[in-house]
Amino acid sequence: MNCNVIRDLLPLYAEDMVSPESKALVEDHLQGCESCTKELEDLKNTPKLPLEVETGSLRRVGNAIQKRRTLTALAAAMTAIALIVTVYIFMNTTIYLTAGQAVEGLEQREDGGLAIDFADCTNGNSRTDSGENIFLLSSTTRHTMLRRKSDPNPSEMSPEALERYIHSRSWPDETAQETLDRIQKTYVLYGKWETSEGYVYPDGFVDGQKAHPDGKWIDSAAEKDVWYLNPYAPGSSTLLWNGTGMDYTPSTPWGSGLYIGLVLFSALFAAVFALAAWKRPEAAWGILAICAVSVTAATLLVTNGALLIQGSYSWPGLIAAEAAVLSLTGSAWLQLRRCGKK
Repeated sequence: MNCNVIRDLLPLYAEDMVSPESKALVEDHLQGCESCTKELEDLKNTPKLPLEVETGSLRRVGNAIQKRRTLTALAAAMTAIALIVTVYIFMNTTIYLTAGQAVEGLEQREDGGLAIDFADCTNGNSRTDSGENIFLLSSTTRHTMLRRKSDPNPSEMSPEALERYIHSRSWPDETAQETLDRIQKTYVLYGKWETSEGYVYPDGFVDGQKAHPDGKWIDSAAEKDVWYLNPYAPGSSTLLWNGTGMDYTPSTPWGSGLYIGLVLFSALFAAVFALAAWKRPEAAWGILAICAVSVTAATLLVTNGALLIQGSYSWPGLIAAEAAVLSLTGSAWLQLRRCGKK
């Protein structure tokens, strides 16, 4: 038998992995061939690789690759969710308007009502009274601004079309003028309804008229000063109607330190946690820093930076939702970065 053929069988023969016929053939050849016999001895003396160690290393590498893939998918998914939530909040968060942006007109009507015409983009008007002063504040959203651009303009309609439009938008027990005021964002302040028990003012005209139908209407405009708050400087206001004749700018009753405190404390904690994470990168300080930064960013986003103005009731929930998705997203990317360094 040719030595080359026998040498091809020697590795299998050394491991006892040949058939009985091949084993007999190799042994018969080895009896008369010193070269192949020496080759067999060398094979038997060659140290074997520790297969169990090699398998363990490969398993660890496989687990690391699988973990990295999972973290990558998680980070990508959380980034997409965070983007959706952020865009939604950005489009629907409260935006406070200045007097120039919100108030388009002001007139005293024949019935004594003080009609304030607000911009079509306003969602609503907040109001508070303080002594001889009425404070107004208008808000909107970016979504409302885009949507209102497609709404019909009553001032451009013919009388017949306007009448049909008002009828289609009218609420129960609402006059045509009240419907038009609501559609055109006109806010009306009334003067006095004189009764046997005194005057009902302000905005008590309707209720006072119902409670005291024997009274009479005093044809006069609102007698309180009507101010519009500056949302970016709550300590100042724009005088819309000087009802009392006084010439001064009162301190406004608006303002809240809740969101200012939240931003300051979360920013402070973010700095402290970031410093701790820099000294001990393997600990959880990095995740805590991300959470604190997320709270700061979420508060600024949801409040649209107007931290001094009394906020919407939906702000706490929106801040919590935005901070949660930002924290989870940042934590996923941090873990992915740490995984890549190992």
